[in-house]
Amino acid sequence: MSLPLSRRTFATHALSAGIATAFALPAKSRAHPSHVTLAQLHHRPTRSKIEGSLRIDSEDLEQALRHHAGRPGLRLEDPSCDRAIRRYLQAHVILEPHRELPSSLHFVGKDLGVPHTWLLFELQSGPSLSGYRLTNSLLVSLVPNQINTVHLYRDGYQQTLSFRRGQTSCVI
Repeated sequence: MSLPLSRRTFATHALSAGIATAFALPAKSRAHPSHVTLAQLHHRPTRSKIEGSLRIDSEDLEQALRHHAGRPGLRLEDPSCDRAIRRYLQAHVILEPHRELPSSLHFVGKDLGVPHTWLLFELQSGPSLSGYRLTNSLLVSLVPNQINTVHLYRDGYQQTLSFRRGQTSCVI
């Protein structure tokens, strides 16, 4: 007669089986199923700037930087990575005043983490964002189901925007 497993023994076996299964799967099968970035943009009208923070999956960011910079061995930890991040953000996060050239983006820094990395940046703006167009096309050329969510804080309220393939910009 076999005795039922204790909860602790069962949990240990289940955890071991789960870990073994995860390592037995090809890397692509272990990839995360949702691809979402989350940005917070705070308009500072007295400074004519928007301060931004962006949470992005570290593996997705590294893949995008390798593709965009044409450097297959690029790693987020590399000292030269900040330059690649700045160029990638400048190409994919764009603020355009009505009938004018796009605003400049200043990369402030990064906080590397697993599974997410935070990127900090500033965009030039005017005292009012009326008529401005915001583009966020991060990762959409690499990930078909990519969703980029932006929480824009201005004039005392929050506006939530969603960007995806085929819909990467809107007037704010």
